[in-house]
Amino acid sequence: MKTPNLFLILAGLFSFQFSFQTQADTIGFRAGGGIWDHDPSGSFRYQGTSADLDNDFNLQDDKEGYFFVQIEHPAPLIPSVRIQSTKLKSTGAGSVNTIFTFGGTVYTASTNVTTELTLDNTDYPLYGHPLDNFVAFDLGITVKSIDGKSSVTDGT
Repeated sequence: MKTPNLFLILAGLFSFQFSFQTQADTIGFRAGGGIWDHDPSGSFRYQGTSADLDNDFNLQDDKEGYFFVQIEHPAPLIPSVRIQSTKLKSTGAGSVNTIFTFGGTVYTASTNVTTELTLDNTDYPLYGHPLDNFVAFDLGITVKSIDGKSSVTDGT
């Protein structure tokens, strides 16, 4: 009986491992979306004193959609990218509990106000795959763009 050559066994295993890794590196594209359930809380201010989003403005929780687009590729020096956009809008009507100044306008206690808060977020993650075999590990950096607007209007 002839024993198998150790060199041939190792060469066979190495070629299997090498072919498995080269087949895993492909160009990929994904797109998707979902729903973001948000409940604004905290306080904000603009050229004046701060006010509470829950108690003073009665901002409502809401559900907003988001979407993303993702492109992955095997090039080692060029990062893969994912772009994700979320738009959050909340409105409320309430009575100010304290003296509040917003944008130079003074609102006294018990003033009826309507409020709108909008936050548009766009994320730009750039990442690579330092480990991409039986363990997947992504490493990268994200740039975030936030466009926020708020308005307070006297109810009268």
